[in-house]
Amino acid sequence: MAVSNATRYLKLAEAPAEVKRLTGEPCCRATVFRWRKQGIRGVRLRCIFFGGAHRTTREWLEEFFVAVAAAPESEGRTNA
Repeated sequence: MAVSNATRYLKLAEAPAEVKRLTGEPCCRATVFRWRKQGIRGVRLRCIFFGGAHRTTREWLEEFFVAVAAAPESEGRTNA
């Protein structure tokens, strides 16, 4: 029996459910799209485009969270 290491690509619209599984926190679709386009602290979510949609993977989400946690706080913005 062969073991498959195939990567499962998630449409960005499917990513919030995966974020909730990873973090336990709910996430809005718009947030995931913003992570792709604008990022957080200079870190953008890795995505590819195929099949008519932007897609990411669970691994790329995990890498994004680690990179954001390690990135320095931006000095220009406050949470006011």
